[in-house]
Amino acid sequence: MTESYMSTEESPLLVEPPIEYAPSNPDKLPIWEFIVLALGDLLGWLIFAAVGRASHGLTSGGGPIVGTINTAMPFMVAWLMVALATGTFSGKALYPLQRVLLRSGLTGLLAAPLGVLLRSLWESPPALTVADRFAWALRDVQPSFLLVATLTGTLILLLWRVGWSRLRRLWWDDLP
Repeated sequence: MTESYMSTEESPLLVEPPIEYAPSNPDKLPIWEFIVLALGDLLGWLIFAAVGRASHGLTSGGGPIVGTINTAMPFMVAWLMVALATGTFSGKALYPLQRVLLRSGLTGLLAAPLGVLLRSLWESPPALTVADRFAWALRDVQPSFLLVATLTGTLILLLWRVGWSRLRRLWWDDLP
């Protein structure tokens, strides 16, 4: 015979335990949500790189998948560094909508130019000294690419982050 829970009106001895869906600390994300957010962010940068490579007709010896990953990698690294610094991976960064837009937008506007610089460093000639590699990378950055990469990358990540913040509100309506 299985024991079922009853309300306190039916029996004062058997009380159904409360189920908590929201995290106890609204600033900390559960590990699974951190992983989902990080994977979604990385997927956003892969989409950004795939669209950019396709629009420019870029091919590489490693094939389209390896080429896309190599193109996206500097942007992914920059996003993760800036996102951790700006608190974009905190629960408070996902609600209300204005905060999602502000944190994610700020992170994108800072991370994308850093990603462009890292990409230039990644592609700089290996024989150069560290100082020369930075100088070469700064000369190599085209302002039009910097602008398009920043706006496009930020928009893709904003769409993902806003979508996720709305979806999680459907699950946990008592979030702060």
